[in-house]
Amino acid sequence: MTRYGSPANLTRGAVAVVGLLCAVAVWSVVHDSGAFTTYAGRNDVAATMYVAAGLGLIAAGLFASSGRLRVGVLAVLAGFIWFSPVWDGWEAGPPIVRELGMLASSFGFPILLHLVVVAARRLTHITRVLVGTTYALAGLSAVVLALVRDPYLDPHCWVNCATTLLVVSPHPGLASSVTTASLWITVIASVALVAACVSWSSLASSRRRHGPVLLGGALLALATAAHSLVTIRHGFEDPDSRSLMIAFLASCCAALLIAGGLVWSPLYARRVRREVADVVTNLHDVAGVGSLESALVVATSDPNLRVSYWLPALGMYSDAHGRPVREPSTGDGTVATQVMRDGERIAVISQTGDATELERVLGSDLRLALDNERLQAEVLAQMSDLRDSRARIIEAGDEGRRRLERDLHDGAQQSLLGLSYELRVARTGAATKPDDELTALLDSAIAQVGQAFAELRELAHGIFPAELTQAGLGPAIASLAETSEIPVELNYDVIERLPTAVETAVYVLVADGLLAATESLATSTTVTIGRRDGHVVVNVVPDRADVFTDMARATDRVGAIGGTLHIDAAGLRAEIPCAL
Repeated sequence: MTRYGSPANLTRGAVAVVGLLCAVAVWSVVHDSGAFTTYAGRNDVAATMYVAAGLGLIAAGLFASSGRLRVGVLAVLAGFIWFSPVWDGWEAGPPIVRELGMLASSFGFPILLHLVVVAARRLTHITRVLVGTTYALAGLSAVVLALVRDPYLDPHCWVNCATTLLVVSPHPGLASSVTTASLWITVIASVALVAACVSWSSLASSRRRHGPVLLGGALLALATAAHSLVTIRHGFEDPDSRSLMIAFLASCCAALLIAGGLVWSPLYARRVRREVADVVTNLHDVAGVGSLESALVVATSDPNLRVSYWLPALGMYSDAHGRPVREPSTGDGTVATQVMRDGERIAVISQTGDATELERVLGSDLRLALDNERLQAEVLAQMSDLRDSRARIIEAGDEGRRRLERDLHDGAQQSLLGLSYELRVARTGAATKPDDELTALLDSAIAQVGQAFAELRELAHGIFPAELTQAGLGPAIASLAETSEIPVELNYDVIERLPTAVETAVYVLVADGLLAATESLATSTTVTIGRRDGHVVVNVVPDRADVFTDMARATDRVGAIGGTLHIDAAGLRAEIPCAL
């Protein structure tokens, strides 16, 4: 329960009161007759936008401080420093107030740059260097100008032209050089901020959560760069310049955008937490492989979110379907969050942008759901490995049979052909010298060699049909239909060659189907083979029911390559994926 009287809330209340009083004071100063030394004093629109921007930064900082104290403190400081040019240009104000206003106004752009970087959660080594360098150079420039710039010796002075409390030794030339160098440094820092905001906006998650801040930061940088370049071009700051007035109004709009973004960001984060929490609450409704990842994608509005499960038994990462994936890592705008349960790694969630909100909702229920899906993924991966090993075993067997068929064809069959030729030569020689007994023996030997040759060829074809390898599935199936003992109506609608494992599986399926139909006394069979949705579809339908009872060999082959075989009273139907 929130304690309204807690020190943090009392501090926020005090800062809010001070900020409101400061805004009222600024409004009063810019409406004084001597307030025309600031852009805010030019007209009521400029004054209203200026005060609203500063007050908005303070209010947004107080709102953000409850969740991100660092962002809140920076925003509040930025709001107070935003008002410092008014104190610098307050002609009726105390000299010390004007001097402090001049020093503080030098940090207006650096602190807003710092705020944008921190609010967008992009405080990296490079951005730290950029922010630190901008602060250091702005501070150095402010101190040097306070010590050597004598406003009485500056012909273009228009803001604080009477206070010399901190001047030690006037050096108009040095003051002019430092001012010009400071303007160029601001231009460089502004260009860097624009490039960074555009780059960060390319990430979907950053654009959704930090879009207003990034847009405001880019607009602020453009306005600041324009102000500096116009001043450098003229050689001095012309208060009557239309371009400088436009840049001032653009800066006010940018500050309001940044303030609005500081309010939007935690509200968006709370919505994400609520939606992810709803996923956890309704885990019983999350069904199906990969549905948990899909639910998290919807909850976080991050289409690039991926869940990779660690499978210790296999030593690899996989998706929810058990398919191997690369080890997730942080980089290139991707944040990888390790999910642990009972001290063991179970998954890694990769997403673009910031993962802080996701980490906050990774409670025990969500971890349990991830662990359950990890176990399911491990089972699927092991099944895939088993299926692959079955396919490799069957492929190895097919290769062995192909090799044996070639050996029989090139070895034993050729030897029998040679023997048959020699016997025929001997038979011809015996015919010239009549010997009925020898002629009869040679005729018997020739007949036996011919029978052995036919049986050997049939055996070789049974081991592995050479026609399947040489001519393809279509001619091989047509040969099966022609040699079948029962009439076969063949409908073959596959033009291209298929992977060897697929052609072999279809051939074995049809051969076993025709054999089963013949043994079951069917009088005819219809065989249909075609393509549909990346699969080969095979139908073997005999003219009598309940023919197919034992199709273990075909079932193993079809299952080994990821296909399905359905057998019913009417016949059998197989669907085999074409791409293996």
